[in-house]
Amino acid sequence: MLYAIGFGLLLGLLSLLFGGLKPSSKGVGPTGVFRLGELPQKLLLDELDDGHVFQIVIFRQSGNFDRALYAHSKELALREIEKLFGRMREDSVRIWTNQTTACDLRRPYGSLNGSREGRKIWGCQIEAIPEVAG
Repeated sequence: MLYAIGFGLLLGLLSLLFGGLKPSSKGVGPTGVFRLGELPQKLLLDELDDGHVFQIVIFRQSGNFDRALYAHSKELALREIEKLFGRMREDSVRIWTNQTTACDLRRPYGSLNGSREGRKIWGCQIEAIPEVAG
């Protein structure tokens, strides 16, 4: 009986101490597989104000760097992403990370077979960089 009361008090104390330590969901958006047309509504990059340059780093299936693109507005960055996934003949995209300053987009499903293994475009990372007045 005394052990049960002590255990209950210990659990109550621990819940009071660590109950407020929840991971912050502010600045984190939905992840998963979405249609390419839903991308503008799902990405949190849309919440940024003007004054950012968007760096789009495209990488291959092997993980190697392919090329980098820069866009001066959110609309241009989304247009480049739609062109990229359109060239890959993908109508859906997997959002791996979705934050207000960066996101990671990849092929939703991939095949590791064939002669082009490792050379296919696999996805892109988008990062918002504040413009420096100069």
